[in-house]
Amino acid sequence: MFTIPFETALQYEGATGAKAKNLSILANHQLPVPDGFVVTAEALSRTLAANRISLDDAQGLSEKLTTAVIPDEVKEEIKARFEHLRKSFAAVAVRSSSAAEDLEDASFAGQYETFLNVTAFEDLLNKLRHCWASMFSEQVLSYLKKMNISLSDLAMGVVVQGLVYSDVSGVIFTANPISKNPHEVVINASYGLGEAIVSGMATPDQFVIDKKSGNLKKEPGLKEVKILAGPSGTRTVETTETERQQFCLTDAQVRSLADIARRVEEIYQHPVDLEFGIEQGKIYLLQARPITTAISDFQWSILLNEEDKKDQFWFYDETHFDGPKSPLFTSFMVPAFVHGFHAGFSKFKFPVGKSRIKSHLSHIYMSIEPFRGNIKERLAQHQEIVRPLLPNVKQYLADRVNQVLMPIYRQLDQDSHRELELDEAREKVADLFRFYQKAWEVHFEVVAPPSAVNRMLENLYQQLTGKKDPIFLQELLVGVMNKSLETDRELWKLAEQAKQDPEVLAALQEETADRVTERLARSDAGQRFLRELQRMLETYGYRKDNTHEFLGKTWIEDLSLPLSRIQTYLQNGYHFADEHARIVKSRTQKYEAFLDSLPESELKSRFMEVYQWALDAATIRDDHHFYIDAMLSAKSRLFLLNVGNTLTRHGVINEKEDIFFRGC
Repeated sequence: MFTIPFETALQYEGATGAKAKNLSILANHQLPVPDGFVVTAEALSRTLAANRISLDDAQGLSEKLTTAVIPDEVKEEIKARFEHLRKSFAAVAVRSSSAAEDLEDASFAGQYETFLNVTAFEDLLNKLRHCWASMFSEQVLSYLKKMNISLSDLAMGVVVQGLVYSDVSGVIFTANPISKNPHEVVINASYGLGEAIVSGMATPDQFVIDKKSGNLKKEPGLKEVKILAGPSGTRTVETTETERQQFCLTDAQVRSLADIARRVEEIYQHPVDLEFGIEQGKIYLLQARPITTAISDFQWSILLNEEDKKDQFWFYDETHFDGPKSPLFTSFMVPAFVHGFHAGFSKFKFPVGKSRIKSHLSHIYMSIEPFRGNIKERLAQHQEIVRPLLPNVKQYLADRVNQVLMPIYRQLDQDSHRELELDEAREKVADLFRFYQKAWEVHFEVVAPPSAVNRMLENLYQQLTGKKDPIFLQELLVGVMNKSLETDRELWKLAEQAKQDPEVLAALQEETADRVTERLARSDAGQRFLRELQRMLETYGYRKDNTHEFLGKTWIEDLSLPLSRIQTYLQNGYHFADEHARIVKSRTQKYEAFLDSLPESELKSRFMEVYQWALDAATIRDDHHFYIDAMLSAKSRLFLLNVGNTLTRHGVINEKEDIFFRGC
């Protein structure tokens, strides 16, 4: 089988190459593609064999093909197809079609041949030889060698397509190639055949259509020349003054082209670029290619782009998200934060406006809009909703953690320690992505009530004293036991335990943190100490130095991290119990002295009641960080590393941590 019509070429992708495959896709979806056929790789193989040319001898292969004799059986089949096609078209276009065009990062523009206005059979055979030769040029062979790709592994066909005598032609991109905006269709068009644009001879008109709003922007081009097909080939002529002064497409044609392009994008499920021609008002699609460098709608939604910068003020959110972030963490964090912020705060009618975060050069930037409604009414609604929770905000956090977070955390623990199949791993990563959004919804739910309690306390204080003093009120809320203090207490207990065993104490005092584990493991006492540390980490070890990031080891993975804290306590003589008791005593004395300075009143009693609520809520700041910010990223990291094992096992990535450098 030396030739295949477009309609069935897709069934023989291995024999036809990239251009033919894409034209077949379009034709099978009843899109306006000029009819044609493909000269298959089998025709090339038969020609190579007849001329005793081997693919193993790449040197001079291109030159040999330009003069190769094509076997009669190959010529006869091509001739039958060509003569049938000529009944509908006055001439044909002949183009190389190689699978190399589909390779990621491959750029063969200008290396593979295209011939227009071919009318005679002998000329077609000559152009066929030159198309084959272009597939074995030095540039192509060099690239394939660099990529360790064998010539025998590539499909190599030649497309023979009815020539459209284009009055206007051009290129369509379903994602803006400059701004990367996937919501814009960009059309570059000029007079005559499309090669004037492709070769850079003509500066085209540009049309940009917003996919959502339908808004059309137009920018005229110089359209200096046009390429026309004639009896003896093609010729290049200057455009007229009238042609240069007016747009080459009407608005209606632009919108028709954009509609066709969106249909093609839906077929590919990926941005595409298309070549088109318009002859006597009829649109034809001449080529299609997926745009591998385009960004998806999802990527557009998380990356700070020029449109965002026009609309809002953005600032680098170093307080919450310091330093560069890995692609995978950004893919999880940005949509989770935005969803959680609006869903969580909306639940309690929190008086905030729209807030967004996006990534720019791997750093997280934030934009916050003020609340645009009646702030007093909104605050009243907020207070009404949260009031039932205020007497026991801590319990509300505990309920949300136990009901929403812990079941998924337990599942993540299980999935972190068992072998996952590829499809299962993909589904579970998608589940984690959705859970990330739910977890951050809980995050903003649980931080809303404490802020309401604190505002009530501040208002009561101002009514009692006639002044504002937020620093003093914060001093009245320090020292409340929370998960951060519990972690410090447990590490201190281990430091105190180490003091009771000279062997353990010597290891901690004499070794660096990264070497102390090895020394402790060499003694029975040291092993007992490490087991105690591991038990402590089962509760408090799901954290790491860089909280908002998947990169960086957790305490569970790297014992040197908690051990260095223990070493610091030993060096500084830190005594948690005494220090905590001192802080609590100071807080209590300040509170009691303040109460003693006030006369008895209903307002004072109300302050005392709300103070107890605020004291209870004071744990939320550290506890929500413990259960959500720190634990979520830590447990996700351990699970994703196991997914990385699956991807490594299947040859998708080289190292398991490479997964963090792949975005969603």
